[in-house]
Amino acid sequence: MKTQYFITGTNTDIGKTFITAGLAKLSASLDLDTAVMKPIQTGTAEYESDLSVIRSLVPELVVNDKELISPYEFRLGASPHLAAREAGELIEPKVIVDAYQKLLATGVDTLLVEGAGGIYVPIVDDYTMLDLMKDLGIPVIIVGTVELGSINHALLSINALKNAGLDIAGIVLNKVPQKPSLIEQDNIETIQKLGNVPLLGVINTLDNPSADSLFTQINTSDFHNLFT
Repeated sequence: MKTQYFITGTNTDIGKTFITAGLAKLSASLDLDTAVMKPIQTGTAEYESDLSVIRSLVPELVVNDKELISPYEFRLGASPHLAAREAGELIEPKVIVDAYQKLLATGVDTLLVEGAGGIYVPIVDDYTMLDLMKDLGIPVIIVGTVELGSINHALLSINALKNAGLDIAGIVLNKVPQKPSLIEQDNIETIQKLGNVPLLGVINTLDNPSADSLFTQINTSDFHNLFT
């Protein structure tokens, strides 16, 4: 079965890349040819690219053609539209969609597409990450957290995707303490109840993040259903 997912977040810096790596590791462990695409990477002047991080955690990934897996990269760590503008470039959504289609044509079994920031992050002035999700038309996996305010962030993201007619494969709650507080535990239960989408997994905060430690958690959750 050929499988594609778009991984988005309820905010920035919530662990989308790490969750994407874990999903890629699980897919590869099932003997599926797995590729990861990061259509727009910003902040390369300060940080290692997300794809480099993912590949270091999941060396089994196939497809290394930079023009396909990372069509746009910018030095400024900002929203794509601003990072591109500061670089004197203009992001063309068609270039991203074409690269995605070419990646599919390589025959990969699993293709994971990691977004930048949240759902309404502008790519160009009148085109957001949500518009890209609609153009690709693939199921979406949401990554969220459970601290105070996370219910609002999660439900807004879920409703935005539903209103756009997109299929939500589920939500992953990341960076959850080993012993959640009363508020954090209630947030998990409330997001699951009011969001009315599958809770794929609750991933605990890791002191020393690694592919193996993350895979241990993912391997005991409901993620297998994503690839079977």
